[in-house]
Amino acid sequence: MRTQSKGSAERGIVLLLALVALLLISAVAASLLYMTATESTLVGYQRSQTRVFNAARGGLEEGRARLSTGDPSFLGGATFSITFPDAVGEVLYIVNPAGGEAINLAVIRNPASPFYDWEYDREWGAGALAAATVVNPTPPPATPLASDMLPLSGLVTLPEMQYKWVRVTILTEQAANRDINGDGVLDNAIPVTWDSVTNRMNILDGPPGTLVDRDGDGVPESALDQDLDGVVETKERVGRPVYRVTAMARQASTGATRLVQYDVSAPFVNLGFPAAISLIGSGSACGYDQACDPAAMPSGCDSPVNFGPSNALDSHGQDQAPGAPPGEGGPAIGCTDPDACTDCGNELANTMRTANWTGNDGTSGTGTGDITATAGPLATTSGLDFMINSIKALADQTFSAVDTPPQTDGNAGNDAVAMPAANFGTCTAGVNLPKVTVFDGDVDMGSTGGCGVLLVTGKLRVSGNWSWKGIILVVGEGAWDSSGTPTLQGAQVLARIYCKDGDAAPCPCAVVNANCVAPGVLAEPAGADFVFNGGGMGGWDYNSMYINNAFGSGSYRVLAYREIGR
Repeated sequence: MRTQSKGSAERGIVLLLALVALLLISAVAASLLYMTATESTLVGYQRSQTRVFNAARGGLEEGRARLSTGDPSFLGGATFSITFPDAVGEVLYIVNPAGGEAINLAVIRNPASPFYDWEYDREWGAGALAAATVVNPTPPPATPLASDMLPLSGLVTLPEMQYKWVRVTILTEQAANRDINGDGVLDNAIPVTWDSVTNRMNILDGPPGTLVDRDGDGVPESALDQDLDGVVETKERVGRPVYRVTAMARQASTGATRLVQYDVSAPFVNLGFPAAISLIGSGSACGYDQACDPAAMPSGCDSPVNFGPSNALDSHGQDQAPGAPPGEGGPAIGCTDPDACTDCGNELANTMRTANWTGNDGTSGTGTGDITATAGPLATTSGLDFMINSIKALADQTFSAVDTPPQTDGNAGNDAVAMPAANFGTCTAGVNLPKVTVFDGDVDMGSTGGCGVLLVTGKLRVSGNWSWKGIILVVGEGAWDSSGTPTLQGAQVLARIYCKDGDAAPCPCAVVNANCVAPGVLAEPAGADFVFNGGGMGGWDYNSMYINNAFGSGSYRVLAYREIGR
């Protein structure tokens, strides 16, 4: 009988333990491999999702940028008209297909397509995408617009931007799924606007007598129907349109898809212009005697030699914008003081230019007119002061005198701004770059014009072939003096609410009383003056196209951002 040695038994146990240890190590190794594979999968998934998310954000930024006038691919034409969607049922698409991909309207509308816009019908109702009207500012119409990225495709140094399309629409309560005006109804017809002054969205409609708060002081004081024609036009609603920009990105290799949205709008100062030239305040005058006492204006300051072009300058209060409906606009010269209108009418008659200054009906009978009912916040010191501060906050460039208005230090030598070597905006075919420029003090611009918004708080003098396309606000000291052949396409407001050095009582308004609301600030606008001389072969015309374009849209602001699940 054989017996097993103790050494043999021990060797068997060691072998068994070795096998168990090997098994455990193999299990751990397998687990590590599995975990590594899982982690790689998760990392890959996260990488692809992050990539398409960032690509979708890139699409949003292209859409937002191309709403801005300063973008080389601005969605407005040479006439500066806004060619984005501006009504329910209109949509603009920008497409960015990769090599070999075809993304067109039929593909976007096809539920079986990986590029299907499934969100559109959620916002606008079943069947809305199939019935939508596609707008495009460039030929061919009714087709998607090409992305700015397409000319860059194929450059090996640039990674592919995987957003596939960008959609732009207006915003309504139904699309936003939000009862903005609190009437219990999700309206799907009236565009939502945004007031950058009060930082609130609005949806305003109602009968012509409805009052709204246009100057942001919390008090409704201005008629919604500003021109009192019985119709509330889009331009009469407070603020600028809110646009919804939606972008879809997709990675072909993984199928990762993201849909993201912005709600955007541009900062804007709510202004309505009741005339080509608005003279605000009592005692305002045309062609007054520069040396007279402002308190004696207008009748005590008549000076026909200081008003009236020597040639046939045409001034049209009727809207000169392309496609403007008949009757839009107002007087060539509008006044909130009947005596001022009488004075301006007399000056035109004295210089035999009455027939050249016509109102919104195209006749000289409306060449001058009372705008008291339509001036809104432009007719009050508080409204004008609020406007000045709002525009200063939006200014692209500001040039200030040593002594800025109101000027009451008794030293007239430091009231003027030296004319800078600057660009004040360019608005020509193919180049649309309006600017908001503020001169805080007196300035002589000579023949250097521009486009956009021009705010001068002191006296403004121009000469030669000076030209402006947009809005001119000589508000503060309210003094305008021109010679040569200047031209305006847009609207102009003159209002005196500030004292300047040497003004008669109640200036310098050192004591707050019924005539003065603050040092140097008049309680009510008074004594604006409009001096116009020279050859005058240009035009001085109301033009809503340049008014609407004046603030530009170089800083479309994101009001809301969201990601959308399928």
